[in-house]
Amino acid sequence: MTRLHHIILALGSNTQQATVMREARKLLSALFPDIEFTHVMWTEPIGMEGEPFQNCLAHATTCLDVQEVERKLKEVEVLCGRTKEESLRNVIRMDVDLLRYDNYRCHEQDWDRPYVHQLMKEIK
Repeated sequence: MTRLHHIILALGSNTQQATVMREARKLLSALFPDIEFTHVMWTEPIGMEGEPFQNCLAHATTCLDVQEVERKLKEVEVLCGRTKEESLRNVIRMDVDLLRYDNYRCHEQDWDRPYVHQLMKEIK
């Protein structure tokens, strides 16, 4: 029997925000059919110069292991146009981070961000 794992994702974009966020949500919905997204909110960049971000969180279930989830998320970033060169210039077309895999918390520093606290209230 395949075990389903609960995941929470954080999405962010500071370039062509609405268009890229829409594309990322579409791609993630294809990967995780039961995914549910929070509302999108604008935030100022943290720890970098650049344009404001659109951010949201998402909750889904998956039978993939944690490494495969991480690999799929990086693929989504690339499909949304993210490049290392742009990232070095603080242009983040799409950043998708795995915040939680079952009870394991990832990206510990992100959990302290105000928008994560606020949007977590929308996660079931």
